[in-house]
Amino acid sequence: MSRLRMATWLNRATMLMLLAVLAGVAPTAGAVSVRLEAAGGAGGGYGNRLVFSGADIAVTASAWAETAAKAPDGAGYFPFETAEVWSWEHGLGICNRTEGLAPVTCDANEREIDTIGRDDLLMLVFDRRVTFESIEVMPHDGPGQDANDRDILYWVGNVVVAPDLTGQRFSTLATMPGFGSGVPGVAGSAFAPFTHALTGSGNLLLVSGNSALRRCKVDDVIRDRGCESYAISAVTIAAVPVPAGAVLFAPTLVALALVRRLARR
Repeated sequence: MSRLRMATWLNRATMLMLLAVLAGVAPTAGAVSVRLEAAGGAGGGYGNRLVFSGADIAVTASAWAETAAKAPDGAGYFPFETAEVWSWEHGLGICNRTEGLAPVTCDANEREIDTIGRDDLLMLVFDRRVTFESIEVMPHDGPGQDANDRDILYWVGNVVVAPDLTGQRFSTLATMPGFGSGVPGVAGSAFAPFTHALTGSGNLLLVSGNSALRRCKVDDVIRDRGCESYAISAVTIAAVPVPAGAVLFAPTLVALALVRRLARR
């Protein structure tokens, strides 16, 4: 075979390989449920972090709450400060600076993610880009003890490092680099667990109660304007598939270089 014919043959073969590389994707990864219960507080303190994993996907949890002073004075919303995240037997809860620290002064009715008084915000940062599928809320208290609305508001983001939310508000989250708009998830008032379906993909998930409802009622009898109060017991995600061609792309480039070299001779 002449060099010209060989170069032509290799060129066609390489182009077919390149098309196959660009078209091929790895099989979609299966869904993974990351359980978030009974892990304690890793030393506790405002600004602490807890790490969980499911399969080979790791997630780091941290907590925020709108406990800073109004800025400017008279504004309707309070900026965020760090809070304490704690993993109880029923899931992740938050103790903010108006409630004290777990397990001493932050009691059973305060240690949830709630919208009573100063609203809480949970941050989950994953070690890779994932598709968000669902999140389970657990309002563990019984009737007459606590708020029991199970609504959520969540934001999906793509970030290089976990963002510092100090000074941010619920109203400014969507304007931060890499963040999307808040998405509501609605569930009726009850004391049973509820699983919310999620949408979107990224490596960051923020979850709060319905912070847009500023005058919620703690009394569980008032069903349509109740405050949220629950733990987050699990989050279900799936790793975003990596193109299968990524593994083959380097050999393809080598083959293309060989084709060009032979064609020039």
